[in-house]
Amino acid sequence: MRGCGAGEPAIHGAEAVTAASVSTVPAATPATPATPATPGGPGTPATPAAPATPAIPHMPVQSTTVSGWASQGEGTTGGAGAPASNVYVVHDWAELNAALANVNSPTYALNPAAAKAEPKIVYVAGTIYGTDLGNGRRADEAYYKTLNATAAKWDWNLYLQSLDTAYMAALNARVAQGDAAAIAQRARISALSSAGSTLRRYQKAQIQAIVPSSTTILGVGTDAKLIDGYFSINATRNIVIRNLEFQAPQDLTANWNGKEWNSSYKAISVVTGKQLWIDHCTLSDGAHFDSAEVVTINGVTSDVQRHDGLIDIEDSSDYVTISYTVFRNHDKTNMVGGSGDQNGYKERDYNHLTFSNDVWENSVQRAPRARFGRIHVYNNYYKGDTAAADYRLSYFIGMGAESKILSEGNVFEISGPNATASRVIANA
Repeated sequence: MRGCGAGEPAIHGAEAVTAASVSTVPAATPATPATPATPGGPGTPATPAAPATPAIPHMPVQSTTVSGWASQGEGTTGGAGAPASNVYVVHDWAELNAALANVNSPTYALNPAAAKAEPKIVYVAGTIYGTDLGNGRRADEAYYKTLNATAAKWDWNLYLQSLDTAYMAALNARVAQGDAAAIAQRARISALSSAGSTLRRYQKAQIQAIVPSSTTILGVGTDAKLIDGYFSINATRNIVIRNLEFQAPQDLTANWNGKEWNSSYKAISVVTGKQLWIDHCTLSDGAHFDSAEVVTINGVTSDVQRHDGLIDIEDSSDYVTISYTVFRNHDKTNMVGGSGDQNGYKERDYNHLTFSNDVWENSVQRAPRARFGRIHVYNNYYKGDTAAADYRLSYFIGMGAESKILSEGNVFEISGPNATASRVIANA
């Protein structure tokens, strides 16, 4: 099924092309060549080469100024006007977090909180891993378990066993008979809840990058990536994120509630964020498809979902534009107003959002799914398959409690059985 309204623009990649304007992404501004090393003479050490200045991405003229809801309110400028001390080029996780803390600011030594609030610009060069420990290693479950005795009691396979009602009934019967091995096994299972929550805290502390107010984060060139880490925007404002690829982190302690899997980490988490512009980004599950891990629990077979949303926006966030961005290969993609149907008092006057010139490809659901707010969804391209082996389409746009969504100029391409209009907009 392919549908669009009369006069709608064609979509090319993540760029909208209309008769009035053609927006493309030119090649990045060439890097400044490195200064060559000076050869050393006998007994004289060589002068090391000066590092090259990274290329700064050149954005299309039509999209260098924010549009949509992020242009309203106080406006969204990010780190514009940052002094030279507050401009960074980062290559790894430690450098990224130091730049977000604005450690080079003259203010930082005396007042780190004030330094964080200053305008700052962070250029991301190359691939950065949120699990990077800075010593040639990357954090994994085994590493987190070395940090804390309670976390060390986490056991994924034992957790899966504990979900099996027949296994637990047999185990409890043995416990009632005084079986020492069964009593010890049940004690290990009882410890899993606190072990999982403790390990989760250590994982979060490692993979979370907290983005303060008045920050611009720009990817350099075409290969700037954040893998297995995430940006947390929490009660901060005036933030711009552009030209980055995000491969969402996996929750090592994903939780089964009897019907579905729940996980903790987004690629970008927005809680009470204001004046935000996310532009020319790509977000996905990366190499970690949900279908890579399949389990059967009480006769129900499912993919283990170790990812939460790609970008979730909740708790009175406001004036947000997401433009020229690609979402692909993900299940619960974009939740707006995530605090629950009963929390209209927190959300009802907020959630002014724009999704424009974006692509959702192989997104199962929530593109977006909205509670409350006023959301403009236009000039986007949606593609899904109701019979796909991975990321089978359920629906695209979800209408939740008191949501007001203006959808216009969008293209929906649906294949597979039951490729009907009900897949386009659903009550969710």
